[in-house]
Amino acid sequence: MKKTIFLHLIIALLFSCSAVKTQNVKGETKIKSFPLGQSLWNEEDVDIPFAIIDNPPIFKNCKSEKKNNINECFEQQFNNFIKNNLKYPKIAKKNKIQGRVLIKYIINKNGSVSNVSAKGNEYLLDESIRLIKLLPIIAPAKQRNRPISFEGNKVINFELD
Repeated sequence: MKKTIFLHLIIALLFSCSAVKTQNVKGETKIKSFPLGQSLWNEEDVDIPFAIIDNPPIFKNCKSEKKNNINECFEQQFNNFIKNNLKYPKIAKKNKIQGRVLIKYIINKNGSVSNVSAKGNEYLLDESIRLIKLLPIIAPAKQRNRPISFEGNKVINFELD
């Protein structure tokens, strides 16, 4: 009998609220709980992954694209931006260092880029971060017709000719 009551109490507690755990670039962890029935998406500072947003962020040149071509246009514009603005680091060039750098970033509700971090060869990191911070203002992602912060990632390939 005690086990049954205890089990019901645990189940009630589990279903009485939901929680979201986030960690920022500084390593600070935030846990937010929400009463049952309250949508997690109503929170102002929840970053939503690319796979589940209604409308992805878009470059100005992609606004006239049809909805099914927006992601392709975004990638093409992003790659063109990197190609046109990449400055191969001198020390990396001198030492014939090539490689890939994984960049994580957030496109904020106002279209600016923040929280840029990178993983890869130490001689290529600074240039990768510089490039992403140099991005122009991008039309922010939207969820339920409201601008939202968007967490994205990009691989930058550094190859010598």
